[in-house]
Amino acid sequence: MNMNAGNLDKAEELLGKALKYYRDADFIIGMGNSHYTLGQIAFSKGNHTKAIVENQKAILYYEKSGYLLGLGNVNYVLGQISLISEGDLDGVIAYNNMAEKFYTDAKYTLGLGKVAYSKGTIFYFQEKYNEAVEEIKTALKYFSASDYGFFQILGHFALADIYMQQPGKKELALDGLRQAIEYLEKFRSNLVRQEDRTSFYEKFSAYLQFSVVSAISLEEPALAFRYLENIKSRTLNELLTERSVNLVSKIEPELLAERNRLEKLITSLKTGMHTNALDEMEFNKQQLKLYEDQLDKLIFEIRTKNPAFAAVEYPKSMVVDEIRELLDPDEMVLQYFLATENSWLFLTTRDNFEIIPLGATEDSIAQFGSIFLDGLRRNKLGKDIPVADMDIEEEISLDAAKKLYGLLIKPVEAKLAKDVRLTIIPDGILNLIPFEVLVDDSLYLIEKHSINYFQSTTLMALMRTDLKKEHKSSGFAGFGDPVYDLENFNKGADERGVKIAQRGDGKYEDVVEEEFSRAGLTLFRLRGTGEEINGIADVFRSKGEPVNIKLRKDANEGNAKLEELKNYRYIVFACHGIINPGFQSLALAVEDSLTRTEDGYLTFEEMLNLDWDAELVVLSACQTGTGELKRTEGVVGLTWAVMYAGADAVTVSLWNVSDKGTKELMIGFFENLINKNLSKTEALRQSKLSFIKKGTRPYYWSPFVIYGE
Repeated sequence: MNMNAGNLDKAEELLGKALKYYRDADFIIGMGNSHYTLGQIAFSKGNHTKAIVENQKAILYYEKSGYLLGLGNVNYVLGQISLISEGDLDGVIAYNNMAEKFYTDAKYTLGLGKVAYSKGTIFYFQEKYNEAVEEIKTALKYFSASDYGFFQILGHFALADIYMQQPGKKELALDGLRQAIEYLEKFRSNLVRQEDRTSFYEKFSAYLQFSVVSAISLEEPALAFRYLENIKSRTLNELLTERSVNLVSKIEPELLAERNRLEKLITSLKTGMHTNALDEMEFNKQQLKLYEDQLDKLIFEIRTKNPAFAAVEYPKSMVVDEIRELLDPDEMVLQYFLATENSWLFLTTRDNFEIIPLGATEDSIAQFGSIFLDGLRRNKLGKDIPVADMDIEEEISLDAAKKLYGLLIKPVEAKLAKDVRLTIIPDGILNLIPFEVLVDDSLYLIEKHSINYFQSTTLMALMRTDLKKEHKSSGFAGFGDPVYDLENFNKGADERGVKIAQRGDGKYEDVVEEEFSRAGLTLFRLRGTGEEINGIADVFRSKGEPVNIKLRKDANEGNAKLEELKNYRYIVFACHGIINPGFQSLALAVEDSLTRTEDGYLTFEEMLNLDWDAELVVLSACQTGTGELKRTEGVVGLTWAVMYAGADAVTVSLWNVSDKGTKELMIGFFENLINKNLSKTEALRQSKLSFIKKGTRPYYWSPFVIYGE
């Protein structure tokens, strides 16, 4: 199960334990199977030498026990290693023949299917397409007889690929794609945990990308759109759907209580491992694994035994005509798809849909994107800097901004009316890029258009239909200027930075950027955040709206989890943000030790358990729009958590933000939103434009972007 879901490290760990038990029991076939499977894992990880060694060990045990099936498997795998590592077609054929003999004697249909599939692959490389088709069809018959969907997916993708190479075979290629996607969906639907579903799509990301590229090349734009939407943010769509039907309330109380207990233990351990010294790291890792294994089993039990989960109809990807009907006349959706050989822009308006080739590979866009981001984050980008005053880094950064504009916007520039609103659906590195700062010869993109972002077009449509909410909440709740140095605060002394451990090696690292930085592994006091929250609160007070702000010691995790936050339509957290692999959190105040119930870190997992009724949540902290970047899901981070907690939209940052600049930007944002009654995207845009008019560089005004409705 772990291997199919892509959890190779966990599978390898479990196999190591199994091997020890088999040795103790002198179970020869079990030892052979363990080495064989360890070889598969090594093969999947690209370690061909280790894969060969493990399979050779397996052969010894299989020959000793006379296990025909095992001998067939080993020879088949050694053939695949020979093909991939050396391109030795003769060697593959020899191994295939040996495998076929053992599989035939063992009457193992799945193995015979794998051999036929391998033969088809060889014919494909030799451009003997008719022979390749026949072998793949033979393989599919065996796969069907063995009822193993995983290989049926590969077989139908292979057929589609073979037909793609031959003129006049368009319909056959399309049928191969259709069946491949159907089997893939069926296989994925049998995975219970959302994490496994996400991992499974990541494992098949190259095949899913192939389906989109194929539909484009076959001149089937609507199908290409559907395939693209079928893989974008599926897990988030499903999570939000579960949230909308309140599945948690339908779980048996004792199971829910146990789930909450385990989740709290896991969150506490993760927080400690990322924020404390590493004296007990190994012990904590073992405990974490124990609790995670228990939670895995519990979630499996909940989802398989609870009829409420079975009754949920999860959203399917929407077709382009459905999307177009939901767009405003002045709205244009720019959805990007980055691929190995080329990249494309899917342009959608109420009156038009087309796919535009960008003439650039994913790697080339990533190269310009990395240069662009590096310049932004280090305050080395500004279009109004006189050329004579630019240093080399500023010149390179500005050039990258213009190159990206040319690649990503220029192809549709003629279609962009003056007042059109842009909704960006990013892909790959574009998830980390503020399109607002892309620049032509004279203007930033934001000077022409308001911009917001969505993880997928289907999610945008869902939030305008099935997931649309009628808010009962009103007013503003804000958290700012949290106390980090509680000891000096209680003594009335100057507060100092509180260090947290850097994950991995136990060292500590202070922030070395300018004093206004709101980020880092040292939690300094952020005076400007209190002023920011008070300034926003004044905007709401002037309108007679309810206000609930928590500053200093009150800006703590316990208050952030209070049920009363559900009463507020706008929520802002102005504090430090911690975004590390495996740990994402807002750093809030720590309560006094005698009464402490929380550790001060409002984590990704804890946010998922909150219940808000917010039109907008602002995470006015560092890098809150970043996180784990997945091929099929985009950024899995705090943006996800906030939307799941109950927000229509979330404003997040893409890099370390300026304390002073953020205060001014956010107060201006809410003044435009509440006093001038502008839309969220236009309110943020106007606040940014006020900075541009003063000649302020993008570093200060561009990190914040809006995701959602």
